[in-house]
Parts: sequence; C-alpha cells; structure tokens
Amino acid sequence: MSEAHPPTVSASFSLRQAFFEAFFVLLGVSLAWSANAWWTHRAQSERARVALQAIETEIRTNLESVRSAQAYHEGLIEHLRAPSLASQPRSPASFTRGFIAPAPVLQAAWETAQTTGALENVSYAKLLDAARLYAAQQRYEQQASSVGQIIYETLLTRGVEGVMEDSDNLAAVIATFAFRERELVSLFEETLADLEQAR
Repeated sequence: MSEAHPPTVSASFSLRQAFFEAFFVLLGVSLAWSANAWWTHRAQSERARVALQAIETEIRTNLESVRSAQAYHEGLIEHLRAPSLASQPRSPASFTRGFIAPAPVLQAAWETAQTTGALENVSYAKLLDAARLYAAQQRYEQQASSVGQIIYETLLTRGVEGVMEDSDNLAAVIATFAFRERELVSLFEETLADLEQAR
C-alpha cells in the first residue's frame, strides 16, 4: 500500500498560482465585457441623440412649410369670401400657387431612424409624440392627394372656370386645408417643446 503524501510546497504554490491567474483572467474578461457594454450603450445613446436632432430639424422645416401653406390658404379663403368680390368673377391670377398648395412635409429623418433602429434607447413617450405627429402629416398628405385629384378631374372636365365657378365650395375645400394646417402647426409646436424639454 502506498502512503498518501502531503502536497509539497511547489504543488501548493502551483495551485495557488493557478487560482490567482484564473482570478485575473476572469477579472480581465469581466472588465472587458463591462467596458464593451458601456461603449455600446454610449454609441447607441449617441445614435439616438443624432437621430432625435435630425428629427427635430425635420419637424422645424415642416413647421415653416406648413405655416407658409396655411397663410396662403387663409389668404385665398379671405379673397374668395370677400363681400366686395361676391358679384365679380374670380381670376385665376389670384391663385399664385394653385387652387390648393399643400405644404411638402418631410419624413426622411423619422423613417431612417426607425429603419436603422437608432431610436431603441429613446423613451416611449417621446416616440409616441413623434409617431402621432408623423401620422397627422400622412393624413394631411392623403387629404392633399384626394382633393388634388378632385380638382384635377374638374379642371379636365370643366376647365379653370368650372373650378372657380362655385367659389363658396372652393373656399370650403381650401378651409379644410387651413384647418388641418392649424392642427399640424399646433402639433409641431407641442412636439418640439416636448423634445426640447426632454434634453
């Protein structure tokens, strides 16, 4: 029978050294993982910040565009409903930008941010505000498309005079744009205020 020998000094030193080295390897891996997680979070936060800044710039551009269209439409309504012109035929020259002139609204920054996942770290409340705004823009564009189609068909069948013949009806159609534009302006301003407050 062989006797069990107690560990020698060199064997216990090797075991202690192995544990010591394993500890530092685990510590190094843990620190590297933490640094990587921190760096990833920082990069995602920066992407979200840049995306929100682009969206905010896009909203400001759209706000100015819609304000311009609103002013044009309100001017046309005032002109069409002017009592002094009630008995006079309207001139096409009054419609310098067309019978309706919907604002061109952009959504490239919003769509790009969604597609690239740049908004993953943005709060739900901010995203909901922006989503409501862009949905309202889409309704505005759909309204512009359908009304534009009706006006185009009337132009083809009855000519410019046919469109202008019923100035009350034309004023009512234009008034729907002015109303929608007032709504959009208000929504743009609220969303911008929320985005600025959340910085």
